[in-house]
Amino acid sequence: MFRFLDWIFTVATTSLD
Repeated sequence: MFRFLDWIFTVATTSLD
């Protein structure tokens, strides 16, 4: 489950850029 959260965080950070 944590793996998913980490992925979401990564995608969110990439989207910000």
